[in-house]
Amino acid sequence: MIKICSEKMSDDVAPKLELLHTGRAVVDESWHGSAVRSQCSRLYYIKKGSFYVVSDKGKRTEFKEGGVYLIPSGYSYIYGCEEENELYSFHIRLFGVDNLDLLGRFKSPVFCNVEIDLDRLLTIINQSGVTSSLVIKA
Repeated sequence: MIKICSEKMSDDVAPKLELLHTGRAVVDESWHGSAVRSQCSRLYYIKKGSFYVVSDKGKRTEFKEGGVYLIPSGYSYIYGCEEENELYSFHIRLFGVDNLDLLGRFKSPVFCNVEIDLDRLLTIINQSGVTSSLVIKA
């Protein structure tokens, strides 16, 4: 569960989470591409294997098995993998009171030190539309 704040906030000052896409992928070394200033942040859980992203400035970041990683919106990169891997992804936007994407304020990928409840994650991914958004926000 993601907990934004420990006290009740009014709707006009509470952060707003938008869940745009969820997915699961099993990919191999042929998986590669680029993203230029994406309009959403991407949250990945790497179940098996690893992949990498390389920033437009040449900095390489490894996304390793068992890890949860955030690629902030606005970040330009190329990506790929050197072995088969399985990953779960969430394309999200988190808006603050100023209506700007809070996650886009990070300048590079971030390792998120969290434990994953894989059964709950799979339930969320297997649901669709508004229901998924409500479960994520809970």
